[in-house]
Amino acid sequence: MPAPSPAPSPAPSIVTNIKFNDIRSMHVHSMWSNGTGDNRIVVVSNRDDITVPEDGTKWNFDAKYMEVIFTRDLEKNTPLSWVVYKGGDENVTVYNLRQKTKYYFYFFEYNIVNGETVYMQDFGKSSITTAGDEPRTALRVSVTDDLTNLGIEDADITITNRKQNIISKGRTNIKGGYHTPGLPTGGIWITVTAPGYEGVSLRSVFLKNMANKSSHKTMTTQTYDVRLIQSGAL
Repeated sequence: MPAPSPAPSPAPSIVTNIKFNDIRSMHVHSMWSNGTGDNRIVVVSNRDDITVPEDGTKWNFDAKYMEVIFTRDLEKNTPLSWVVYKGGDENVTVYNLRQKTKYYFYFFEYNIVNGETVYMQDFGKSSITTAGDEPRTALRVSVTDDLTNLGIEDADITITNRKQNIISKGRTNIKGGYHTPGLPTGGIWITVTAPGYEGVSLRSVFLKNMANKSSHKTMTTQTYDVRLIQSGAL
């Protein structure tokens, strides 16, 4: 009789095969293989010593705007870690990072037991350092209502280069302003959307190199005013 086939190896309990690509100065794409948990969260941190979340803790996530804070420097009241993903997929793109900065990625698997979140004590971990493109041009976008001339808060701003790669993402502040430093010079597209308004895409924007040659620091900020028309407005 032929020898019985060996039993298949059990799936790992934690995330494995963690990889990164498209590492830019302000964003990075991460990929991995899921473990055996019912689900998982991904945390991006400036610290290399964060620990497993407490059982029962349920997290939202935000990879675009880094608003879901996982840990904070209590003395300085500044964020140190962010929850950037929750779910069953095996990749995420994280935006609004700082250039030339080391970030640690933590992958916490968890199970749902009697309706409660129970985290595995082992977890996946890896790190990257963002690219070091020197700031060349700062960009400010001002978004206002076409009728009232008032700033539109929380309008979504997406900035892409000519290859349609996203180089910056964010939302406008309470006055309708959005500012992003350190963008590379060249042609870009600016797309602006807001609930209740017609979206706008500016495709003829060119960022000039306005840096002082002696200091290589940005001297000026290019500004674009965008006026949105309410949906259905005549």
